[in-house]
Amino acid sequence: MIPFFTRSSRVCGWLNDNRNIYDKKFKWVAFIQNGNVFTSCGCRWLGNYIDGSLNDRHGRPVAWLQGKSPQGTGVPPIPSVP
Repeated sequence: MIPFFTRSSRVCGWLNDNRNIYDKKFKWVAFIQNGNVFTSCGCRWLGNYIDGSLNDRHGRPVAWLQGKSPQGTGVPPIPSVP
């Protein structure tokens, strides 16, 4: 598992298998599919995933993987269906 960090350098979650996202208590909370992030229950679209960065619905980075730099899109991404 690889940790996700916030801008304040705090661990906020974990990535497993380059697809599944877990919270700090290792509860499965989301998954990545085709560059998009969806909730684990209900498949609600949260934003996109670009080169180790989790971005919100406006394309702004909110968390990123250890060893990666924040990568935003600059424009709101278009959601896709899981």
